Amino acid sequence: MSKSVGMLLKKLTVTYGLVIDKRMAEIDVTKSQSDVLVQLILHGKLTQRELCDINGVTAASMSRMIHNLEEKQLITIEKSEADPRKNYVDLTPKAKQLEGEIVNIKETVHQAMMRGISTHEVEVLSQALDTMENNLAHLFEDTLP
Repeated sequence: MSKSVGMLLKKLTVTYGLVIDKRMAEIDVTKSQSDVLVQLILHGKLTQRELCDINGVTAASMSRMIHNLEEKQLITIEKSEADPRKNYVDLTPKAKQLEGEIVNIKETVHQAMMRGISTHEVEVLSQALDTMENNLAHLFEDTLP
């Protein structure tokens, strides 16, 4: 019997996370923390809410990551001058020194994962995954009161 798509996706996600965690451990960063740092590298300052939305994590999970990244002196929190209810998360100079290494680790793992898969296969897979996510989103919406 073949494996279900859901189980294959779970196994891929777990394996990807373990590989990234192992590589990032060399610079004392977890996979989840590296996800936050990459978004800050790509976009500059972001609010905690924006980081939650981009990374698909809860506010509680993001708060823990932000706390841990602050302890490692990799991010700073700045109050918004325009809206005192908002705090912006930004990279520290220490984190900026790690940018190249963080991006390189992510890119190296991504390339290894995609080895032997054609551009066409990636496009088909991406479309299929988008469709599956939309199907589940609609199913979730149908269960709301």
